Amino acid sequence: MEGRAGGRTQTTATPTPSRAFESAAAQFPAIRLPAGVAVLVGRAHEALKNTALADARYALVATDYLNSYYGRLAVAALDGPRRP
Repeated sequence: MEGRAGGRTQTTATPTPSRAFESAAAQFPAIRLPAGVAVLVGRAHEALKNTALADARYALVATDYLNSYYGRLAVAALDGPRRP
């Protein structure tokens, strides 16, 4: 009996669009904070000389909120000169 194991037919469920989206979204980082707080976290990392962490936080804000005030602040922080 092909296609049967243990008396049950084996089927592979076709993923629904929502499951496919959730699966793909789980593989990418996302901001779990409000955009303003995330920018402030980036600034705190920058003040502590953790530029890699600051850039990572700014990049997330810029990606998720590009056309907002905080998204533009994040882009400016990534493109602009570093504060001493």
